[in-house]
Amino acid sequence: MIDVNGQYYGQLYGQDRIGQTTPDLESSEWLRPWLPIAYPAPYLPTLRQDQGHPKLASIVIGAHQIVGQDKNGGLVPAGLFCGAQPNGSTKSVTSVTIASDVATLAVDHAWALGETVNFAGFTGGDAALNGAKVLTAVTPGVSASFVTTLADAATAAVTGVTGVSALGGQYCVLVYGPGDVKFAFNAQTSTRVSAAGQYAVLAAPADGAAGDRVTLPSGQVITIQAGDLAFALACDLFATGKALPIGCAVRNVYQYIGGVLLGTNLSASSSATGINYVLDGVVPINFAVMNYMHEMGTAIQTQFALKLPWIGATPTTIQTLANGDGIQGYVQGIGRSFTHFTGNRGTGAGNFSFGTPVVASVAANGSDAGNYAPYNPAVNNPGEIIGRVIGIQNLNPVGFLNRVRTQFDRPMVGPMVDPNPAAIRMGGSATRGLPYHISVTTDAVFVYAVDQSKTLRPEYSTQVLVRVNL
Repeated sequence: MIDVNGQYYGQLYGQDRIGQTTPDLESSEWLRPWLPIAYPAPYLPTLRQDQGHPKLASIVIGAHQIVGQDKNGGLVPAGLFCGAQPNGSTKSVTSVTIASDVATLAVDHAWALGETVNFAGFTGGDAALNGAKVLTAVTPGVSASFVTTLADAATAAVTGVTGVSALGGQYCVLVYGPGDVKFAFNAQTSTRVSAAGQYAVLAAPADGAAGDRVTLPSGQVITIQAGDLAFALACDLFATGKALPIGCAVRNVYQYIGGVLLGTNLSASSSATGINYVLDGVVPINFAVMNYMHEMGTAIQTQFALKLPWIGATPTTIQTLANGDGIQGYVQGIGRSFTHFTGNRGTGAGNFSFGTPVVASVAANGSDAGNYAPYNPAVNNPGEIIGRVIGIQNLNPVGFLNRVRTQFDRPMVGPMVDPNPAAIRMGGSATRGLPYHISVTTDAVFVYAVDQSKTLRPEYSTQVLVRVNL
């Protein structure tokens, strides 16, 4: 041993190979953990194409979107879901029994254990059974139960009593565009997308039927076919039934164009319930583009705060408001592809205010996945919470930014006109004083409203501050 003065003194003699050392586990940097598979799933549809990219690459996950993983480990927007979902239409209740503080209702359909169902039609002494109830027991096609404080009663027939699930009627649909043709795989067929407009139905309500029509925020209508329904009800693309959040993308993530090996080291037949794949970024012969390398793996981030543009209670709220106010020429489109916050401002379940928990959005039949929304106990479980609202700012009236003269103050004309003019309006006079991230995500609706002297709605100029903690 050596003392503090550098003098040797022999008072401790070790013994050879009898100790047990602690094997420290490898630990990533806590804000940006590494991932076993750092690539996007090969079946994700294009959000938008990068006009500045030499190959006009498709972006499938936007910067700061919430991401999860599918059953193969590939990155997907959190909030996508698969498999059989609760019934959608209003269902009838034929009788009720109340015993031991539990109301048991006779039903002929399949609600799910733990879901919230809104009941209506109970009268008289049973009126307290109306409203939102959480099911504590379910026998599919036979009965459903929930806790009540009403006194015990004999079985009684009821008339006009109905219940509708808070989660009811949900489809989850991926729609492929021109940028996906011969690049992306169809998650339903496990083959390359061959034409724009193809789709994959990942989830359907248990009482779904061929002929159901699903309207997406873009206005596209998908008519559900028998084959779509069969696949969706059996789909197991996400191991937990929903792509749960693991972090947020730190940049735009491009479509994966490396090799995709289907069924490799997996059960080939299991693709009938959702594509199975292994990504091969080494052997060029399997690449979608022979003379261009796919991008390197992406990263996720788990701790930070974001300023998110608010686009209203639903993904189409801004278009509805603009139409109602008579704004001419406004079209909500590419803006929705940028990361945003969707939800109704206010108090109560499913709305947001200061301190509200935040989750990945499940709105609009899965097409809003990856974006942010307020926690709703009737739709989400606590494990889906990724952070909290820590600020809400309406940036109108605008400040001095409106006095900064910026490029493309007026729309471009001629052969070089941009199909998405909001994307080239720099923050300043061109956005009428709003920061760029709010203007582009709302498709510059504030500019239209100001120029046409229309009502300046809060949805046109508000950002929600979210503290992300995953």
